[in-house]
Amino acid sequence: MRRFLMQATVLLALMVFAIPAWSYFVGATDVGGVDTIIGEEALGNSGYADELAFIQTYIPDVTSYSLIGFNFQPVYSDLANQNIVQNVWATLLPNESAWYFIKFGNLKLTPENYDTFLYENVSAYNYAVINLSDIADLGGDLSDINIGKVSHIGIPEPTTLILLGSGLFGLALVGRRKKFRK
Repeated sequence: MRRFLMQATVLLALMVFAIPAWSYFVGATDVGGVDTIIGEEALGNSGYADELAFIQTYIPDVTSYSLIGFNFQPVYSDLANQNIVQNVWATLLPNESAWYFIKFGNLKLTPENYDTFLYENVSAYNYAVINLSDIADLGGDLSDINIGKVSHIGIPEPTTLILLGSGLFGLALVGRRKKFRK
């Protein structure tokens, strides 16, 4: 049992300290990889309630979101900032966030006219990293893009911690039972 626990601990430590090979940089900061679009909608000049309803279609537990200031910067594939990655941009989020949405002011997509995109943050939760080529693949014109809103959606993840804790508790319980049987 000790051997198993030691192997599991080593494996967990390796997973925690591993740095993804697909990381991008802004200055000397690792901003992670490109985030994933999980939803898009044509919301036009909608307000808070419509935007929240859009988010809740994909993430039902969300009860609110907050708009943030943003400053998208070009992303580089190397720490020396010599190789710019075309159409990939990043902005700092004020709080770590697993999801965020971006609303474009004058994006011209055909035929659906999507202007609002919900992203899942895949690696660096304090940065929003978007690839405008993903939007172009939906039929977007990237010649004149205006980002109107960026929000951060903060959701506590207590179930993940409960699951981890119960797993560790179960391992400890099994270990104690085996110890007392001997």
